[in-house]
Amino acid sequence: MTVFRVHAIDEAALAAFGGELAPILATDDRAGLAKLCGSEDAVASWPRRLVEVYLVAPTHGPSHALRSAISAAVRARCATDAIVLESRVVDDLVRNVASDAPDRAGASLLRLLDEARVPVFLRDPQTTAGMISRAERVALVSAMAAIDLGALDELLDALRRIEPAAMLERG
Repeated sequence: MTVFRVHAIDEAALAAFGGELAPILATDDRAGLAKLCGSEDAVASWPRRLVEVYLVAPTHGPSHALRSAISAAVRARCATDAIVLESRVVDDLVRNVASDAPDRAGASLLRLLDEARVPVFLRDPQTTAGMISRAERVALVSAMAAIDLGALDELLDALRRIEPAAMLERG
């Protein structure tokens, strides 16, 4: 069964976290990263320059541990679980609606599934995710409300209930 998590994202906190993380990675500040992500073990197990963690496969043992620690830290500061949806069909339906609808709803759904829109440090190596801004979320809710979505009503309801930017995570 596919599990979807719709997260509310604090865009200002996300930008601030990225602003703190960038110089830590650039200067290979291991103590700074351990403090930022709260995991000395994950930092200590990484044998290369810190910035290289995003150049190695996310499933690689030490890379996975460090990425997971960074992702957990940024989520603690910037994301809240608004709702969890469990469905076997939602994934296919979202993609079908997104690809079949040349309108705003389809385009917004595709952005909500586009992992390139999620900062690399927010991505969980075990899942896929996409993200939309608050303005895009408001537009998506309006566009989705105007079409018959059937099984996607749960997703529409979740997007209505969160106020800031949204991230849909699949895993």
